[in-house]
Amino acid sequence: MPRELVNEDKEAADIVERLSARYPHIPVATVEQFVAEARRGFATATVRDFVSVFVEREARARLESVRPA
Repeated sequence: MPRELVNEDKEAADIVERLSARYPHIPVATVEQFVAEARRGFATATVRDFVSVFVEREARARLESVRPA
């Protein structure tokens, strides 16, 4: 696996951890799903430097719209 993808996998795990702490009322599985979907949206990006920033912003925006159960 290319080094960049390994780093992005670690960054994605860190994003899930941060967002799960920020939104404790949302199941971790949902946070993981939103992060994964955001990552897929940037899968073909040729410049990878800020992908994790964009992924976190997109996932956070979606989580903001989730209502507590």
